[in-house]
Amino acid sequence: MATAEVQLGDNPLAGESPDFILEPDQVKRGSEAVSSYLNSLKPGDGRRSAEDALQTLALLFSDGSCDAYEFPWQQVKAYHGAAAMNILKEEGTPARLESLRFERDPTRKYRQVPTTYSFKHVQKLRNSLRRVLSESHKLGFLSDEEFHQAIQLPKADGKRPTPGRVLTASEFRALTSACSLATTVAGHRDSLLLALGFQGGLFVNEMVALSLKDMKYDNRRGQVTVYVKGTKDSRGRTVPLQNGALIALEDWLAGRGDEPGPLLCPIRKGGQKVEIRRMTATAIRQACLKRAEEAGVEPFTPNDLRRNVVATRQSGGARKAQAPSAQTRPSALYMERPPEESDVERVLFPYQTRRLEVL
Repeated sequence: MATAEVQLGDNPLAGESPDFILEPDQVKRGSEAVSSYLNSLKPGDGRRSAEDALQTLALLFSDGSCDAYEFPWQQVKAYHGAAAMNILKEEGTPARLESLRFERDPTRKYRQVPTTYSFKHVQKLRNSLRRVLSESHKLGFLSDEEFHQAIQLPKADGKRPTPGRVLTASEFRALTSACSLATTVAGHRDSLLLALGFQGGLFVNEMVALSLKDMKYDNRRGQVTVYVKGTKDSRGRTVPLQNGALIALEDWLAGRGDEPGPLLCPIRKGGQKVEIRRMTATAIRQACLKRAEEAGVEPFTPNDLRRNVVATRQSGGARKAQAPSAQTRPSALYMERPPEESDVERVLFPYQTRRLEVL
Protein backbone atom coordinates (compact mmCIF):
# COMPACT_ATOMS: atom_id res chain seq x y z
CA MET A 1 0.00 0.00 0.00
CA ALA A 2 1.35 3.45 -0.92
CA THR A 3 2.23 5.86 1.82
CA ALA A 4 2.51 9.61 2.09
CA GLU A 5 4.76 11.32 4.62
CA VAL A 6 3.22 14.22 6.52
CA GLN A 7 5.76 16.79 7.76
CA LEU A 8 4.49 18.62 10.81
CA GLY A 9 7.69 20.06 12.22
CA ASP A 10 7.01 23.57 10.88
CA ASN A 11 3.61 23.89 12.51
CA PRO A 12 3.73 27.19 14.43
CA LEU A 13 0.98 26.10 16.81
CA ALA A 14 2.90 23.02 17.91
CA GLY A 15 4.83 24.85 20.63
CA GLU A 16 5.77 28.44 19.76
CA SER A 17 2.51 30.37 20.10
CA PRO A 18 2.95 32.68 23.11
CA ASP A 19 0.73 32.71 26.16
CA PHE A 20 1.83 36.17 27.29
CA ILE A 21 3.19 39.05 25.20
CA LEU A 22 5.18 41.58 27.20
CA GLU A 23 4.33 44.71 25.24
CA PRO A 24 5.02 47.95 27.19
CA ASP A 25 1.34 48.90 27.17
CA GLN A 26 0.31 45.46 28.41
CA VAL A 27 2.96 45.47 31.15
CA LYS A 28 1.82 48.94 32.24
CA ARG A 29 -1.76 47.71 32.60
CA GLY A 30 -0.60 44.76 34.66
CA SER A 31 1.39 47.07 36.94
CA GLU A 32 -1.63 49.34 37.41
CA ALA A 33 -3.78 46.36 38.42
CA VAL A 34 -1.20 45.26 41.01
CA SER A 35 -0.89 48.75 42.47
CA SER A 36 -4.67 49.15 42.61
CA TYR A 37 -5.06 45.81 44.42
CA LEU A 38 -2.29 46.44 46.95
CA ASN A 39 -3.41 50.01 47.61
CA SER A 40 -6.83 48.67 48.56
CA LEU A 41 -5.22 46.82 51.47
CA LYS A 42 -4.17 48.29 54.77
CA PRO A 43 -0.39 48.62 55.31
CA GLY A 44 1.05 45.76 57.29
CA ASP A 45 1.44 42.00 57.11
CA GLY A 46 -1.65 41.49 54.96
CA ARG A 47 -0.38 43.77 52.23
CA ARG A 48 3.13 42.31 52.33
CA SER A 49 1.65 38.81 52.14
CA ALA A 50 -0.46 39.74 49.11
CA GLU A 51 2.52 41.31 47.33
CA ASP A 52 4.62 38.21 48.02
CA ALA A 53 1.83 36.01 46.61
CA LEU A 54 1.74 38.06 43.39
CA GLN A 55 5.54 37.90 43.13
CA THR A 56 5.35 34.11 43.42
CA LEU A 57 2.68 33.85 40.73
CA ALA A 58 4.49 36.22 38.36
CA LEU A 59 7.71 34.21 38.71
CA LEU A 60 5.79 31.00 38.02
CA PHE A 61 3.92 32.32 34.97
CA SER A 62 7.06 33.88 33.45
CA ASP A 63 9.70 31.39 34.63
CA GLY A 64 11.53 34.19 36.41
CA SER A 65 11.32 36.76 33.60
CA CYS A 66 8.87 39.06 35.42
CA ASP A 67 8.09 40.29 38.87
CA ALA A 68 4.56 41.21 39.94
CA TYR A 69 4.79 44.73 38.44
CA GLU A 70 6.22 43.51 35.11
CA PHE A 71 3.64 40.84 34.30
CA PRO A 72 0.50 41.40 32.11
CA TRP A 73 -2.10 39.93 34.49
CA GLN A 74 -4.98 40.78 32.14
CA GLN A 75 -3.68 38.15 29.67
CA VAL A 76 -4.17 35.27 32.15
CA LYS A 77 -6.87 32.79 31.11
CA ALA A 78 -8.62 30.12 33.14
CA TYR A 79 -6.42 27.26 31.98
CA HIS A 80 -3.28 29.23 32.86
CA GLY A 81 -4.58 29.51 36.41
CA ALA A 82 -5.50 25.83 36.53
CA ALA A 83 -2.05 24.77 35.31
CA ALA A 84 -0.40 27.10 37.83
CA MET A 85 -2.42 25.67 40.73
CA ASN A 86 -1.38 22.13 39.72
CA ILE A 87 2.30 23.10 39.51
CA LEU A 88 2.14 24.87 42.89
CA LYS A 89 0.99 21.61 44.50
CA GLU A 90 3.96 19.71 43.07
CA GLU A 91 6.89 18.65 45.25
CA GLY A 92 9.93 20.88 44.72
CA THR A 93 8.04 23.92 43.41
CA PRO A 94 8.82 26.17 46.45
CA ALA A 95 12.56 25.54 46.05
CA ARG A 96 12.44 26.23 42.32
CA LEU A 97 10.63 29.53 42.81
CA GLU A 98 13.05 30.54 45.56
CA SER A 99 15.90 29.89 43.11
CA LEU A 100 14.21 32.16 40.57
CA ARG A 101 13.97 34.90 43.20
CA PHE A 102 17.68 34.52 43.93
CA GLU A 103 18.54 34.68 40.21
CA ARG A 104 16.68 37.98 39.90
CA ASP A 105 18.33 39.42 43.01
CA PRO A 106 21.72 37.83 43.89
CA THR A 107 21.93 40.07 46.98
CA ARG A 108 18.81 38.44 48.40
CA LYS A 109 19.37 36.16 51.37
CA TYR A 110 18.44 32.61 50.38
CA ARG A 111 15.56 31.34 52.52
CA GLN A 112 14.74 27.81 53.58
CA VAL A 113 11.45 26.76 52.00
CA PRO A 114 9.17 23.73 52.47
CA THR A 115 9.28 20.79 50.09
CA THR A 116 5.69 21.50 49.07
CA TYR A 117 3.28 24.37 49.60
CA SER A 118 0.46 23.75 52.04
CA PHE A 119 -3.14 23.67 50.83
CA LYS A 120 -3.77 26.91 52.72
CA HIS A 121 -0.88 28.64 50.96
CA VAL A 122 -2.01 27.49 47.51
CA GLN A 123 -5.49 28.84 48.29
CA LYS A 124 -3.95 32.19 49.29
CA LEU A 125 -2.12 32.34 45.97
CA ARG A 126 -5.32 31.46 44.11
CA ASN A 127 -7.23 34.20 45.93
CA SER A 128 -4.52 36.75 45.13
CA LEU A 129 -4.74 35.82 41.44
CA ARG A 130 -8.49 36.29 41.48
CA ARG A 131 -8.12 39.66 43.23
CA VAL A 132 -5.61 41.09 40.76
CA LEU A 133 -7.79 39.89 37.86
CA SER A 134 -10.72 41.61 39.56
CA GLU A 135 -8.75 44.86 39.66
CA SER A 136 -7.90 44.43 35.95
CA HIS A 137 -11.63 44.13 35.30
CA LYS A 138 -12.46 47.22 37.37
CA LEU A 139 -9.82 49.23 35.49
CA GLY A 140 -11.35 48.22 32.16
CA PHE A 141 -8.53 45.95 31.03
CA LEU A 142 -10.87 42.92 30.96
CA SER A 143 -14.44 42.82 29.68
CA ASP A 144 -17.15 41.25 31.84
CA GLU A 145 -17.01 38.09 29.73
CA GLU A 146 -13.21 37.86 29.80
CA PHE A 147 -13.13 38.38 33.56
CA HIS A 148 -15.73 35.71 34.39
CA GLN A 149 -14.03 33.25 32.05
CA ALA A 150 -10.61 33.92 33.62
CA ILE A 151 -11.63 33.37 37.25
CA GLN A 152 -14.00 30.43 36.77
CA LEU A 153 -12.04 27.32 35.93
CA PRO A 154 -14.05 25.26 33.42
CA LYS A 155 -15.05 21.80 34.59
CA ALA A 156 -15.82 18.74 32.51
CA ASP A 157 -19.38 17.79 33.43
CA GLY A 158 -19.47 14.34 31.87
CA LYS A 159 -21.63 15.49 28.99
CA ARG A 160 -20.43 15.16 25.44
CA PRO A 161 -18.74 18.46 24.49
CA THR A 162 -19.91 20.25 21.39
CA PRO A 163 -17.45 19.28 18.61
CA GLY A 164 -15.94 21.69 16.18
CA ARG A 165 -13.49 23.85 18.09
CA VAL A 166 -9.74 24.18 17.54
CA LEU A 167 -7.52 23.73 20.58
CA THR A 168 -4.79 26.36 20.92
CA ALA A 169 -1.11 25.67 21.60
CA SER A 170 -1.55 27.13 25.09
CA GLU A 171 -4.33 24.66 25.86
CA PHE A 172 -2.20 21.80 24.53
CA ARG A 173 0.66 22.80 26.82
CA ALA A 174 -1.72 23.01 29.77
CA LEU A 175 -3.10 19.55 28.97
CA THR A 176 0.32 17.90 28.63
CA SER A 177 1.44 19.63 31.82
CA ALA A 178 -1.53 18.10 33.63
CA CYS A 179 -0.48 14.70 32.26
CA SER A 180 3.12 15.19 33.41
CA LEU A 181 1.90 15.91 36.95
CA ALA A 182 -0.01 12.61 37.08
CA THR A 183 1.39 10.00 39.46
CA THR A 184 0.45 6.97 37.35
CA VAL A 185 1.49 5.58 33.97
CA ALA A 186 -1.81 6.86 32.57
CA GLY A 187 -0.27 10.33 32.44
CA HIS A 188 2.36 9.16 29.94
CA ARG A 189 -0.26 7.39 27.82
CA ASP A 190 -2.57 10.40 27.78
CA SER A 191 0.29 12.76 26.92
CA LEU A 192 1.09 10.52 23.95
CA LEU A 193 -2.49 10.31 22.66
CA LEU A 194 -2.86 14.11 22.97
CA ALA A 195 0.29 14.58 20.88
CA LEU A 196 -0.87 12.04 18.29
CA GLY A 197 -4.04 14.05 17.79
CA PHE A 198 -2.81 17.65 18.21
CA GLN A 199 0.57 17.35 16.47
CA GLY A 200 0.04 14.26 14.33
CA GLY A 201 -3.50 14.91 13.15
CA LEU A 202 -4.78 11.39 13.90
CA PHE A 203 -8.48 10.60 14.13
CA VAL A 204 -9.62 8.76 17.24
CA ASN A 205 -10.26 5.56 15.23
CA GLU A 206 -6.68 5.77 13.93
CA MET A 207 -5.34 6.04 17.49
CA VAL A 208 -7.37 2.99 18.49
CA ALA A 209 -5.98 0.99 15.55
CA LEU A 210 -2.31 1.76 16.22
CA SER A 211 -0.11 -1.14 17.26
CA LEU A 212 3.43 -1.33 18.56
CA LYS A 213 4.69 -2.48 15.15
CA ASP A 214 3.42 0.78 13.60
CA MET A 215 6.18 2.68 15.43
CA LYS A 216 9.22 2.86 13.16
CA TYR A 217 12.73 4.19 13.73
CA ASP A 218 14.28 5.81 10.66
CA ASN A 219 18.04 5.22 10.91
CA ARG A 220 18.75 7.61 8.03
CA ARG A 221 16.91 10.54 9.61
CA GLY A 222 17.27 9.51 13.23
CA GLN A 223 13.52 9.93 13.63
CA VAL A 224 10.64 7.91 15.05
CA THR A 225 7.51 7.81 12.92
CA VAL A 226 4.01 6.42 13.26
CA TYR A 227 2.54 4.52 10.31
CA VAL A 228 -1.18 5.21 10.06
CA LYS A 229 -2.98 2.59 8.00
CA GLY A 230 -5.08 3.79 5.12
CA THR A 231 -8.58 2.77 4.10
CA LYS A 232 -10.02 1.84 0.74
CA ASP A 233 -10.62 5.57 0.16
CA SER A 234 -7.28 6.89 1.39
CA ARG A 235 -3.59 6.09 1.39
CA GLY A 236 -1.68 5.19 4.49
CA ARG A 237 0.63 7.87 5.83
CA THR A 238 3.73 8.20 7.95
CA VAL A 239 3.70 10.82 10.70
CA PRO A 240 7.02 11.85 12.37
CA LEU A 241 6.85 12.34 16.14
CA GLN A 242 8.02 15.60 17.71
CA ASN A 243 10.24 15.76 20.80
CA GLY A 244 7.47 15.98 23.38
CA ALA A 245 5.67 12.99 21.86
CA LEU A 246 8.94 11.00 21.78
CA ILE A 247 9.45 11.52 25.51
CA ALA A 248 5.84 10.57 26.23
CA LEU A 249 6.24 7.46 24.03
CA GLU A 250 9.42 6.40 25.84
CA ASP A 251 7.82 6.88 29.26
CA TRP A 252 4.63 5.08 28.18
CA LEU A 253 6.54 2.08 26.78
CA ALA A 254 8.51 1.85 30.04
CA GLY A 255 5.18 1.20 31.77
CA ARG A 256 3.47 -0.72 28.97
CA GLY A 257 6.38 -2.99 28.07
CA ASP A 258 7.39 -4.29 24.64
CA GLU A 259 4.75 -6.99 24.31
CA PRO A 260 3.26 -7.01 20.78
CA GLY A 261 -0.21 -5.56 20.48
CA PRO A 262 -2.05 -2.22 20.55
CA LEU A 263 -0.03 0.92 21.26
CA LEU A 264 -2.65 2.61 23.46
CA CYS A 265 -4.02 0.33 26.15
CA PRO A 266 -6.41 0.60 29.11
CA ILE A 267 -5.08 0.64 32.66
CA ARG A 268 -6.63 -1.27 35.52
CA LYS A 269 -8.08 0.40 38.57
CA GLY A 270 -5.22 1.65 40.69
CA GLY A 271 -3.47 3.24 37.75
CA GLN A 272 -0.36 1.08 37.34
CA LYS A 273 -1.27 -2.24 35.70
CA VAL A 274 -1.52 -2.01 31.90
CA GLU A 275 -3.79 -4.42 30.02
CA ILE A 276 -2.44 -5.29 26.56
CA ARG A 277 -5.64 -4.81 24.61
CA ARG A 278 -7.14 -2.05 22.53
CA MET A 279 -8.22 1.13 24.21
CA THR A 280 -11.74 2.02 23.07
CA ALA A 281 -12.76 5.33 21.49
CA THR A 282 -14.96 5.93 24.53
CA ALA A 283 -11.99 5.46 26.86
CA ILE A 284 -9.93 7.95 24.81
CA ARG A 285 -12.80 10.45 25.04
CA GLN A 286 -12.96 9.97 28.82
CA ALA A 287 -9.20 10.51 29.08
CA CYS A 288 -9.55 13.79 27.16
CA LEU A 289 -12.35 14.94 29.48
CA LYS A 290 -10.31 14.05 32.55
CA ARG A 291 -7.24 15.98 31.40
CA ALA A 292 -9.42 18.92 30.32
CA GLU A 293 -10.86 19.13 33.83
CA GLU A 294 -7.42 18.91 35.46
CA ALA A 295 -5.97 21.59 33.17
CA GLY A 296 -8.97 23.92 33.32
CA VAL A 297 -9.49 23.58 29.57
CA GLU A 298 -12.93 23.67 27.97
CA PRO A 299 -14.08 20.07 27.20
CA PHE A 300 -13.23 18.78 23.73
CA THR A 301 -13.65 15.63 21.68
CA PRO A 302 -10.64 13.52 20.64
CA ASN A 303 -11.21 14.45 16.99
CA ASP A 304 -11.11 18.14 17.94
CA LEU A 305 -7.40 17.65 18.66
CA ARG A 306 -6.59 17.19 14.98
CA ARG A 307 -8.41 20.35 13.92
CA ASN A 308 -5.22 22.25 14.77
CA VAL A 309 -3.38 20.40 12.00
CA VAL A 310 -6.28 20.78 9.56
CA ALA A 311 -6.58 24.52 10.19
CA THR A 312 -2.80 24.97 9.81
CA ARG A 313 -2.71 23.11 6.50
CA GLN A 314 -5.62 25.14 5.17
CA SER A 315 -4.08 28.47 6.13
CA GLY A 316 -0.59 27.50 4.97
CA GLY A 317 -1.53 26.18 1.54
CA ALA A 318 -0.81 27.83 -1.78
CA ARG A 319 -4.40 28.88 -2.26
CA LYS A 320 -5.76 31.93 -0.50
CA ALA A 321 -6.61 31.17 3.12
CA GLN A 322 -10.29 31.37 3.90
CA ALA A 323 -11.94 32.27 7.17
CA PRO A 324 -12.44 29.10 9.26
CA SER A 325 -15.89 27.61 9.20
CA ALA A 326 -17.98 27.01 12.29
CA GLN A 327 -16.56 23.50 12.34
CA THR A 328 -12.93 24.68 12.71
CA ARG A 329 -13.20 28.06 14.46
CA PRO A 330 -11.42 28.22 17.84
CA SER A 331 -13.53 28.72 20.94
CA ALA A 332 -13.78 32.39 21.91
CA LEU A 333 -12.73 31.45 25.43
CA TYR A 334 -9.30 30.37 24.25
CA MET A 335 -8.63 32.48 21.15
CA GLU A 336 -4.94 33.35 21.07
CA ARG A 337 -3.52 36.60 19.89
CA PRO A 338 -1.97 36.41 16.40
CA PRO A 339 1.84 36.49 16.26
CA GLU A 340 3.29 39.93 15.68
CA GLU A 341 6.40 40.95 13.77
CA SER A 342 8.30 42.69 16.55
CA ASP A 343 11.03 42.25 19.13
CA VAL A 344 8.55 42.15 22.00
CA GLU A 345 9.38 39.42 24.49
CA ARG A 346 6.94 36.52 24.52
CA VAL A 347 6.30 34.01 27.26
CA LEU A 348 5.34 30.34 26.94
CA PHE A 349 3.60 28.59 29.83
CA PRO A 350 3.56 26.01 31.46
CA TYR A 351 7.34 25.81 31.53
CA GLN A 352 7.35 22.22 32.73
CA THR A 353 5.98 21.16 29.36
CA ARG A 354 8.36 23.39 27.42
CA ARG A 355 11.36 21.90 29.25
CA LEU A 356 10.21 18.42 28.31
CA GLU A 357 9.90 19.39 24.64
CA VAL A 358 13.46 20.61 24.29
CA LEU A 359 15.25 17.70 25.95
